[in-house]
Amino acid sequence: MLLYRVRLSKIIEIFQNFIQTELESFMIHSFDVAKMAAALARQLDFNSTLAYLAGFLHDMGLIIYSRIFEWGMGAEESSPLLKNGRIGFSMDSIVTKVDKDNKHAFVSWAIASSLGLLREEQLKGILHHHSPKPLELDLEWKTELCTQILIASDTASRVFRSSIRDGISKAFENTHRAIEKLKLDEEIKREVLNVIKSPVDAAMIYDTKAHTKYFLGSDLEVGFDELLEFFKIMVMIVDFRSSFTRRHSISIAELASDIGKELLKSDPDSKTMFAAGLL
Repeated sequence: MLLYRVRLSKIIEIFQNFIQTELESFMIHSFDVAKMAAALARQLDFNSTLAYLAGFLHDMGLIIYSRIFEWGMGAEESSPLLKNGRIGFSMDSIVTKVDKDNKHAFVSWAIASSLGLLREEQLKGILHHHSPKPLELDLEWKTELCTQILIASDTASRVFRSSIRDGISKAFENTHRAIEKLKLDEEIKREVLNVIKSPVDAAMIYDTKAHTKYFLGSDLEVGFDELLEFFKIMVMIVDFRSSFTRRHSISIAELASDIGKELLKSDPDSKTMFAAGLL
């Protein structure tokens, strides 16, 4: 029996390291949405821990999509996407250039589902987070709430980050205007604006740190199987840089696990070898 258990906050904080890579804009956006979603969930008496995790994972499928898109492009075509080796376009441009049909939301849903930590309402919220009219989707109320929280949080991040070059005041002004235009429940809009007006919340949402202690709420303990799924996400982020390396770590993990099972005659030990192969 595997006894490894890790706190969710410690796992999420590992992902801060990816901000120092070419995926900076992706990861900053993911943390923005996670923190905003958690702050909104807290105001609405909803589960802020699961809201944080859903917000963090909502665009993970877009990372995979953007990589695959990049593989199929020539250097001349891809040059607007990469600047000095880093992905330098806004989140709106990512969706426009890479995934016009928002299929990445389904990939994000599949990734989030594999973790086994989120409830159905958070998973469906991820699936529908690009719906322009969530109130017309006829969703169960918890799912509708999660969907609206993610839409509002996603919008608040995208607009603020794309406006920040014109100054913080302009960024907040544009974000306020964009939230008002959303076809969401008025209470959701009001709570978003309250969060943005809070100097403490806004300062921590729009920096680049995870701030799990402040936003995460109750810290979940994650078992070894769930930990392996987080490792797989990390591996995808790294290995999907190239079509040649996309299966490298998972192949090593599978081989290490198979050999470990033969030599050690122990399923827990073979799982540990699988984790070692991933890392």
